[in-house]
Amino acid sequence: MNSRFWAVALTGMGAVMVIGLKPILLTVYMTVMTLSTEQAGYVTATEMFGAMLGTIIVAFFVRKMNRRTIAFTGLFMVCASNLLCLFLPSYAPLLALRFLTGLGAGLASGIMAATIAGMAAPDRVFGGFTVMTLLLSAGGFLLSPWLMDIAGAQGIFLLIATMTLPGLLCNAWFPRTAPASVKQSIYPSSSPGLLTPSTFAAVGGVILFYLAVGGFWPFVNQLGLERGLSAATVSSILAGSQVWGALGALIPLLLGILWGRAIPIACALLLMAGCLLSLALLSPGSTFVYAFAVQAYMAAWLVFFPYMMGVMAELDPKGRLASLNYTLQNFGFTAGPALAGLLISSGGYNTLLWIGMICHLLCLVLMGPVAWKIDNLSRRASRSTQNEHTTALKQNHDLT
Repeated sequence: MNSRFWAVALTGMGAVMVIGLKPILLTVYMTVMTLSTEQAGYVTATEMFGAMLGTIIVAFFVRKMNRRTIAFTGLFMVCASNLLCLFLPSYAPLLALRFLTGLGAGLASGIMAATIAGMAAPDRVFGGFTVMTLLLSAGGFLLSPWLMDIAGAQGIFLLIATMTLPGLLCNAWFPRTAPASVKQSIYPSSSPGLLTPSTFAAVGGVILFYLAVGGFWPFVNQLGLERGLSAATVSSILAGSQVWGALGALIPLLLGILWGRAIPIACALLLMAGCLLSLALLSPGSTFVYAFAVQAYMAAWLVFFPYMMGVMAELDPKGRLASLNYTLQNFGFTAGPALAGLLISSGGYNTLLWIGMICHLLCLVLMGPVAWKIDNLSRRASRSTQNEHTTALKQNHDLT
């Protein structure tokens, strides 16, 4: 891992903390800042709309951008807007500042994803990045109750601002342009650009996935409290979930595509659907079931994510789809909480959990065949390369 990798990874880590700590931020808005549920939803949606806009900008203009400048600008916006939240905590300024936080996070995470997509073995790179991010998130979840007790909402805003500093300090090593040796896609396309049936299927699956995660994950803290668990217990379980997520991300980091992408994608999505089912059947006060379901859900999520990004990188090694993935992620975390609020209001948390389970299964239906085809193409390309190597060795032997 060279200095460029660390610059890219630290930039992404500083950006995605805005999403990783979303359950804590939602709790801060509702319990510490005493915003209404409606106001907290608007603040969250505004922040994620800004993040979605930032990744859209990167997805459409990545080839014309100075990547280092965009990475610095995005992290600086996250840092500065969170510092300003220390002094302007009222509702109206908070809306504007959280939009700037989201916009900066979108720029930084989008340019990070586009850069990794052009690297060799993007599944492993995304896996390594995810492990580091989740370990940082675990520290954030453990520190957050202590920080809220000491400094209230300002403690959480300061924590997020501080997490951007490593990426800002390492910005000088962030690549200015795409990696010099961007790999070529193995996926054949008869359509121009990204307008292929497989791309649409993959993107549709990603949208369903992030709608499910975006609706469930921001409310996972409130779900635990609603089922009779204490706030300290829920915080400890969420901190543990980050560690389990890191363990899940170790699978693509260590194995790469040894078993292909389709099998781990299918296993991860089925496990996530099963976790939501178990939570829907959860009895009040059942700490073990809640802990197991939340932590297994996070582990499966982080097995799925690097392989999903690997599929996107194979479909488009230039990085547009990888950046667009973060656009879809931010869309899911914008629309998901709003839809979740409607579902919870009309049918309770179980309705949300059942709909989320269905979305995960539909994601598998759409993305599974694309990943399977890419696996087959990878195996054919590998055999072709081996045959060419064998032929070259035989020719050299004949010449001698």
